[in-house]
Amino acid sequence: RKSATAAALDTAIARMGGQETLARIERVRFEMMTLWQRLTFDSRPTDLISTYELHSDLRNYPLVSWRNTRRFVSGPQMQEMTDIVQKDAGIRRFPPTPDGAASPWSPINVAYIDERKEVFAFAPERLLLAAHAASDLRALSDTTIAGQSHARLSATIDGYPTTILIRRSDGFLAMARYHAGQP
Repeated sequence: RKSATAAALDTAIARMGGQETLARIERVRFEMMTLWQRLTFDSRPTDLISTYELHSDLRNYPLVSWRNTRRFVSGPQMQEMTDIVQKDAGIRRFPPTPDGAASPWSPINVAYIDERKEVFAFAPERLLLAAHAASDLRALSDTTIAGQSHARLSATIDGYPTTILIRRSDGFLAMARYHAGQP
């Protein structure tokens, strides 16, 4: 008889197309929009000045390579900035200089390497397979969120102690929660 842990995880994997399908995913592309808000942490009222960034997020899992191109409004026009992050190094190309000359590629700090590790580890198409393979996978007590029951699982995913929540009503992955330092 399957354990409740294995059954909940197997159902979630099946809902995403099955273990074989997920294991074949090597490259993905996400098109996203981020809303940045500048907030202050003092008692004065916040003047919400927001900006939007359009992202093209390309991931190559076998090469451990991430290309994130961001487009944002800068003055009267859109600007573009591209980061390429691999397992142990990253580079960035800034927008062209005011005279229109292309900017050179520059190294970026370890925070982006850590971010690549996180976005790869917690991508839904990878998270459930990593949990399935984790030697420390175990069931926690169920919880209720917004009136819906969720199975809670615990596993270490790429070095991060993680809690995974799977909705009992439909078996879909609902959330992953972890803590990580941000240098």
